[in-house]
Amino acid sequence: MNKIFHYFNIFIIFCLILFSIINLNLYFNPIDQLSYYLYIIVFIYLITLILSKKFIYIPFFIFLFLLASFKFYNNNSDEDINYNLNKNILKTVTFNLNLNNNNFDSIYFFKKDLYKDIYCFQEVSNVNYKKIKNKLKQYFYSHKIDEVHKWSSLIFSKYKLIDTKIYNNHTSSFIKINNFNILIICSHFNIFHSETFNLINSIIIKKDPKNILILGDFNSAPYSYHFKKFINLIDLKTYYNPLNPYNTWPSFLPNFLRIQIDNVLFKGNFKIMNISIGKNFKSDHLPLYVDLEY
Repeated sequence: MNKIFHYFNIFIIFCLILFSIINLNLYFNPIDQLSYYLYIIVFIYLITLILSKKFIYIPFFIFLFLLASFKFYNNNSDEDINYNLNKNILKTVTFNLNLNNNNFDSIYFFKKDLYKDIYCFQEVSNVNYKKIKNKLKQYFYSHKIDEVHKWSSLIFSKYKLIDTKIYNNHTSSFIKINNFNILIICSHFNIFHSETFNLINSIIIKKDPKNILILGDFNSAPYSYHFKKFINLIDLKTYYNPLNPYNTWPSFLPNFLRIQIDNVLFKGNFKIMNISIGKNFKSDHLPLYVDLEY
């Protein structure tokens, strides 16, 4: 029995190593996305071992933490949040509404969170498009209603949108705040495919901006291999702190069981000022609010 137990633990170690280094090019990579849950389960298992006085497995317990720190470390994360009220602040929101969610309470959403500078919406039904448009009458917008489909990423901006381009599930546009120019890209993309990188990179190269802001549902957590590869190649920054996560999906779970697949990436003269998640508005995602100093 002890021999079986021993081999079982070796098998767990092997799985952890495999899950940390494997690179699967899947649309929804279960290794990248669900590794967080794996570590929670193994952590509970190890606590059980220790309480059962299986002290021989303490080195395994230490190994887990070292492996987890390697997996969840993101050297492109801007983890210093500054609350400097004397600076210029750009207030942004990204929210996947869920295409089948026609119960979106726009009155409550905008009552609580009206007058953000930039809104990026994904999976917007025609019903919800009209609700948003009605509430943001003074805002500039990227799509007319006949341009909206299930994969559209919509931008609503307090500032005029310049040179707007729609690329299926990506939308790019420039905004100008005084003399500060920003390329905004609102996206709902598959970060695991090279086509995603090629398109985003081509947009950036063509526009050649100094300041870039990419918001949206990336279907990938910041600690995933593909996510880190993507932001390293384009030299972007984001926010991620495994000890203080802002997890947005799935909305029906408590924060420590959700994962952060909605994100804001940036490059240029930006600094994170504040980040938070919103209430449940009947979508499988929660809205992500990010304030940036510029």
